Amino acid sequence: METEQPAALSTSGTPSSFGAGGSSEWLTYHSEDAGFSLQVPSDWRQQELGGPGATFYRDVPPGTTLGEETMMITVAGEATCPDGDFGDFITADGIPFRGEERADAGAGSVFEWLTYTTVHAGNCVRIEFFMRSSNPQMYDSPPVEFDREAERASFEAIISTFRFEPQGDGLP
Repeated sequence: METEQPAALSTSGTPSSFGAGGSSEWLTYHSEDAGFSLQVPSDWRQQELGGPGATFYRDVPPGTTLGEETMMITVAGEATCPDGDFGDFITADGIPFRGEERADAGAGSVFEWLTYTTVHAGNCVRIEFFMRSSNPQMYDSPPVEFDREAERASFEAIISTFRFEPQGDGLP
């Protein structure tokens, strides 16, 4: 039985400016098992899941409606990737992704997901960004509404750093 190698974080440069009060320092997340890497601002922290994949979260600045921001990376067999007509096809550095947006609300909270999915070497790689915010209409004196577009831009900056790593034969 093979032992899964834990994904590693290493220090990296700054691929682009990072909006929404985020960091200009970036770390590189490597998944040895799935053969890819992507860069994450250093103010995002990794939570170990055990197995391929990871969850990252960022402490959101106080005083806005944004309450939670996470990124979950899951890796599973290719057959687990959704197919059919959902989402839009996008390309990040030549890598095709299917992008999907979802939103829901309940009990004064707004939930938003932005998901990118790609298939490579028999693996389905899914990167899901999640934001939970408060509905400002629930307050007598509401907090400042967070900058949704800046947060989305930060997610797009992260996905733009996604790379498949060369395999043993030097081919991606």
